[in-house]
Formats: sequence, C-alpha cells, structure tokens
Amino acid sequence: MSSIPWTDRAQALSSLLALAVAMPALIVAAVTYRDQQEINRAQLESTRLERQRYEQRYASRMALWRTEDPAETGPNTPVTVRVQNRSPVPMTRLNVGLLDLGRAQNDPERETSYMSWIDVPPCSLVTLRLTNHAGVLITASSVWVSMSFSDAVDDWYLGNDGLVAGPDIWIPGGFAVEAKEQRAAAEDCGEGG
Repeated sequence: MSSIPWTDRAQALSSLLALAVAMPALIVAAVTYRDQQEINRAQLESTRLERQRYEQRYASRMALWRTEDPAETGPNTPVTVRVQNRSPVPMTRLNVGLLDLGRAQNDPERETSYMSWIDVPPCSLVTLRLTNHAGVLITASSVWVSMSFSDAVDDWYLGNDGLVAGPDIWIPGGFAVEAKEQRAAAEDCGEGG
C-alpha cells in the first residue's frame, strides 16, 4: 500500500479550496454579464425610441378628421376633411385617402386618394373638400380618412395604424380642394414634447 505524500495532499486540498472560492466568483461574473446585456438592450431600445421621436417631431404634430354639417348627414353627405399642422414647419405633398365603408370590399372605388396642391402652413388648420376629377363633391356616409405628406425630415403616412415613415402609394381618384375661407390658426403649436 502506497501512501500519498503530504505535499500532494496539500496541493489537492488547495486546488479544492481554490475551486470553492472561484465558483461563486464565476457565478457573480455570469450574473453581472447577463445584467449588463439587459442594460445594453434597454439602452439600445431607448436610443431607438429617442431617434424615432426626433425624426417624428414634426410629423407627429399632424392630425386629420372628417367633419360633417349636421344638416347634411346621410348617404349623400359631402366629404370634408380638416387637417391640422401644429408643427413649426410646413407640410408638403399632401394627399388624403378615403376608405368608403359603404362600398363592397372588391369595389375599386372603395379606397381612393385625393391629391392636394397646397402646403399646410405651420400652426394652421385647413379644411379640404374632396372632389372627383370633374370637380364634383365626393359624398359618402361612412368613411375612414388617412393622409400622406412630407415634412423637413421624411415622407409620412398617417392612418388607422398611426404614423409611419414612407409614403403610402395610392391611385388618385380626385382632388382635395382647400376651403380657404375656413383656414384657421392651430392651437398648441410647436415641436411637441
């Protein structure tokens, strides 16, 4: 029977002791690395959101809605749209989109766009009347409206799903003509917060 020298036992014992001390340090390092990865992801997301907010600083101050004269409600109500620009820059290349919910889904005239030659000035509220190519007012009782436009940063589309970068391509079905007598100043104008 051979005996293990005392020095070999001491080396084995010191190796086990080093391993016992190193394991918690390794666990702490792994947890710290995971936490740092989560912090990095959160910072990247924060940076992405801040960049998106900066790019949308003007476009996010745009709004549109359909207005109706209570005396003219019904299936032949002329479609009038209000466009509000609460930003300090003009909006250009405005197109208004109209989704007529009263038409069948396969009807080619269900979704139509109306071109406008106006720039929506800063801090303004404009009224647009939609007409066909012959200048006849468009009538509908149940519609969704959307718009595409450009600002100093990019092309934008504002619809039911919110504001997205890039133009929405439509086939023009008519024109959006400004009712100049109804132009007004927009409240709460600026770059937003």
